[in-house]
Amino acid sequence: MNFLNMPLAWILELLSRAVEGSFAGAVFLFTLFINVILLPLSINSQKSSVQQTRLKPKLDELKAKCGDDKQKYSMEMQKLYQDEGVKMSGGCLPMIIRLILMMSIYTVILSPLTYMSGVEKSEIENVTTVVNSTMTSIEKRIRLFLPSTVKSWIGRRIPVPEIMNLLL
Repeated sequence: MNFLNMPLAWILELLSRAVEGSFAGAVFLFTLFINVILLPLSINSQKSSVQQTRLKPKLDELKAKCGDDKQKYSMEMQKLYQDEGVKMSGGCLPMIIRLILMMSIYTVILSPLTYMSGVEKSEIENVTTVVNSTMTSIEKRIRLFLPSTVKSWIGRRIPVPEIMNLLL
């Protein structure tokens, strides 16, 4: 689905620039934009659903008339749908298109660095590993440093750069 993710990421990045770099604002506008585009599909789906609901009593009559003969019932049902102008796939096909599009949007929003900035996943994993190991190292130093020094800090104001030099 990468062929769909890249254009969606491009649109999301364009919207992000339009709202002065706000990713949340871009996602909101993007969602609004996609829903407006998909509105005709939703309307068609709703119309098809209403038509099928309207035909429900006639389908029940056909079922009673045909009994256990499923082949005859299927043929009669297709004829009824043709006579009434109802499409069999009118309700689910637009929803499948919408589902595929929403899955792609979810992927783009979940991995903005990969799709919007072109950063490879391996690079992201490498940076994550380095940051985690650095944080672990700092955490160990803090644990060793704190018990002996906290008592000497009570009542004193030590500037943050001095604390950072002590930790690193």
